[in-house]
Amino acid sequence: MSKPRLVFAGACNVDFTFRAQRLPAPGETLPGESFHFDFGGKGANQSVAAARLGADVALISRVGDDDFGRRVLAQLANERIGAKFVTETPGFQTGAAAILLDAAGNNAIIGIPGACAAVTAADVRTAESVIRTASVVVSTLEIPGDAVATMFHLARQAGAITILNPAPVFSLPNEVLGLVDYWIPNEVELGMICGSPARELGEIESLGRKCLQRGPKNVIVTLGDRGAMYIREDETSLIPAERVSAVDSTGAGDTFIGCFATCLAIGFDPIAAIAHANRAAGVTVTRMGAQGALPYRTELGW
Repeated sequence: MSKPRLVFAGACNVDFTFRAQRLPAPGETLPGESFHFDFGGKGANQSVAAARLGADVALISRVGDDDFGRRVLAQLANERIGAKFVTETPGFQTGAAAILLDAAGNNAIIGIPGACAAVTAADVRTAESVIRTASVVVSTLEIPGDAVATMFHLARQAGAITILNPAPVFSLPNEVLGLVDYWIPNEVELGMICGSPARELGEIESLGRKCLQRGPKNVIVTLGDRGAMYIREDETSLIPAERVSAVDSTGAGDTFIGCFATCLAIGFDPIAAIAHANRAAGVTVTRMGAQGALPYRTELGW
């Protein structure tokens, strides 16, 4: 198997997970069952997912000039992530997330972007040399919109496949979305983007097709234990997930995107790439935490 190069942009966080039988109501205090510390941030998670599957990975991000930032950089080095373009930023804290988890593995998350909110278009241009040699370029919306736009313009000039994970949700111009090959929201994010929540598969397909009208070539909606829906101009496919006993859904979407991007870079067609990504995400939800739960290629039989 070849070793493809991928470039990601997004947050590097520290995660604090609190597990209880159920999620608390506003104003309620619940006794918890466990506490778990892990490294997270969608950009970092997706990078680690790809690296564990054998990709050559570079990440564009920022961390604070603090102890957590130094620990994040050490973790990226341990995972063999190219962190030359992850900048320590004086005056900022490293991003953090508080994750509340119930007995069924459902979560509610409060994320603080910290230094990642200071990523600039100039930061992306500094990484132009690696973007121009990448097979696939992936961005979340954890970085400002002008940085996302710059990244996709450079990727398009280089002929790389582009993937946008629209999380957290905010609006991008159609001009930027027209540079996107694969737009990958989950079903909740899809409803937020379109201003109309959807649960039934027909409704999800309809909203996905509205997203296509904004410019991306393909839309993939991740559906948790239902799998993923692949939508393009002349085709809609539902690729089912494998049945597993979920413990913690944190990081599942990031695993999906990291695996999907790696599979495309290797040369899998989109349907096969989605099937592999579903399987990788299924492994992740059977374990606690974010990066600590991400699978290695040997676990997927590669």
